[in-house]
Amino acid sequence: MCNIAILWRLSRRQQDGGFRPIVEFDYRTIEKGSHDRLVEVWLQLAGEGPWKISTSAQLPFIFNHEPEQGTYQGGIAVPPAGDYYLIIRASDGASIAIDNLRVMRQNTVTSETYPRHWDAIAAAPFPRLGNYLMGTTQAMAYGDVEGTRFMYSVADIERQAAFSDVVAGFTLFQQTRDPAFAKRMRELNPNIVLLPYRIAGEAGFEDPDWGRQDSGVEIEEDYMSRIEAE
Repeated sequence: MCNIAILWRLSRRQQDGGFRPIVEFDYRTIEKGSHDRLVEVWLQLAGEGPWKISTSAQLPFIFNHEPEQGTYQGGIAVPPAGDYYLIIRASDGASIAIDNLRVMRQNTVTSETYPRHWDAIAAAPFPRLGNYLMGTTQAMAYGDVEGTRFMYSVADIERQAAFSDVVAGFTLFQQTRDPAFAKRMRELNPNIVLLPYRIAGEAGFEDPDWGRQDSGVEIEEDYMSRIEAE
C-alpha cells in the first residue's frame, strides 16, 4: 500500500530507437480520494530533480472510475537519453495495494508485410465486425473525444472494441505514447486488426492529451521533422 513509490532504476542498453518499457501490476483500491486520476505512473530521468516535466515521461493513468481491482498495463517510448526511475503515485487522499509488478521491454521490428495474424480474418465467419474509434481509449474515457466524461472506463471501452475484427481510428501517437495498447487489445482478441487514423493531408504536429512537453517520444513529430519545409 503506498501513496508514492520510487521503485527502482531502469537500466537498459543505449539503442537508436530508444526504450519502450511496458509496466504491469495488479492493484486493489483501498481509498479512492477525490481526484479524477487515481494513480499516475511515469518515468523520471535519473540525475534530474523530481517532478520536472521536460525530463519525465507520463504513462497512462488509472482513473478514479476504473474497476476497483484489476491489472494495469501501460507503456511509453522514451529516447536513449540515460537511465530512468519508475514512479507510481496515488493521488492525494487515495491509497492502493499493488502486487506482481512487472517491467518488460517492447522491441520494435520493421516489416514490409502485414502481420500474419491478420490472415485469420479471411477465415472468420460472417458477420465480420468493424469499429471506428477516434482518439485514444484514455481520451475517450476522459470525455475529450465525445460523450460524457467518465461515463465509461478505459476497461469498458477496450473490452467492447475487442469484439470487432477490425478497429480503426486510434491516434497515431498511441504507438509510442501507450505501446501497451496493442498488447491489451490482443489479449482480449488475439486476431484483432488495429489501424491508426492516418490522412496524409492532415499530417502535422500533434498535441497529445497528456502533453508533448515531456521527454516521451512523439511519433508524429519525429515523422514531420524529417520532411523539409517547402
